[in-house]
Amino acid sequence: GTGWSNAGARPNSFMTYKVLSLKWRPQSFQDVVGQDHITQTLINAFDQDRIAQGYIFTGPRGVGKTTTARILAMALNADGGSSSHFDPNSETSREIADGRSLDVLEIDGASNRGIEEIRNLREQIKFAPMKGAYRVIIIDEVHMLTTPAFNALLRTLEEPPPHGKFIFATTDIHKVPATIISRCQRFDFNRISLQVISERLEFILKEEGISFDPESINAIARKADGSMRDGLSLLDQAISFCGKEINYEGVVKALGLITDELYFEFTRCIREKDSTGMVNLLSSFSRFGIPAPEVMVGIGGHIRNILYAGVRDGESLLEMNREHKQKYIQESETWDRRDLLRMSQVLTDVLSTIRRAEDPYLLLEMTALKLLEMDQSVYIDQIISGGGSSPKIKVGIPKNASLGSPLK
Repeated sequence: GTGWSNAGARPNSFMTYKVLSLKWRPQSFQDVVGQDHITQTLINAFDQDRIAQGYIFTGPRGVGKTTTARILAMALNADGGSSSHFDPNSETSREIADGRSLDVLEIDGASNRGIEEIRNLREQIKFAPMKGAYRVIIIDEVHMLTTPAFNALLRTLEEPPPHGKFIFATTDIHKVPATIISRCQRFDFNRISLQVISERLEFILKEEGISFDPESINAIARKADGSMRDGLSLLDQAISFCGKEINYEGVVKALGLITDELYFEFTRCIREKDSTGMVNLLSSFSRFGIPAPEVMVGIGGHIRNILYAGVRDGESLLEMNREHKQKYIQESETWDRRDLLRMSQVLTDVLSTIRRAEDPYLLLEMTALKLLEMDQSVYIDQIISGGGSSPKIKVGIPKNASLGSPLK
């Protein structure tokens, strides 16, 4: 995992080219963003001299687990004694960051998962550190270890030698035995918010001297889905395509995104019962070459945004810029919330089967045409009183009728 900040972190520019996620990798606790609850706790632990013998970091991919583990190792072996305010450019810190330190052993749980490797670790941690104060063992993807390997770790993890520290990182905490977790301090890393990812991407682009527009940053941050590393990988891709000027059209092409206009067109076609427009729109989706389940998820998210925009103060929950919010607020004014909820339910039902369907696009098209046949909702008392007075409302489907069947 990798975590990031908006200030302080300077790129390590000793190679000709490094991907952005490595070039701008944080080198101190202050540099990590979106995980303040963790970095502050660790800084306080150093200030109070309350360092645990084992830590386990868990959370989704690309949010800073491995990066924080390395920073913790740097702080433990800081020049002049353990401190959270260490110099990230010191020789010791550089060795740890580059994986050259003799006192910090970083292993991958996926490729060192057997009992033999863990026995070797147990032997190695017995030896005193060469330069620093501690011998630190970092095991990434620790959930990949076998059950016998976990059992071999238990004793050493509970009572390691005074100079021994363990740091584990995992994306699948439920695969780690409770006996291991209870011997460590557990830190849960959050998904990084859209705003934090956007700010970080803007900061990096300014430092790199690349111009951009807010829409493209917003699109990349949304596609990153809470992972800073994903966001930086996507940004790398966008820079490769667009060069020194990143624009929304280029980002859409480079990353194969579906533009918001297509989603708004989808809801317009349903609202206005425009079957010709819907057929043309469906062919546009297939031309983009994006998998049908992804299109379906996108439409579901779009309908959710309309629902939120129609709730009082609900637009504050939408992670997007002001222009986008305004578009959703205007769209929500043309919809009855009950119709949106019914559409959402139909999409949710189909989404559970579309991944296993032989022809997912056919299922997507049939679902879209099915939604065209849905009538608007009415309250039961409006039917009783003769159809209601609102011009927006047509008599709709009774609960026991199938979609599209005429009302008797």
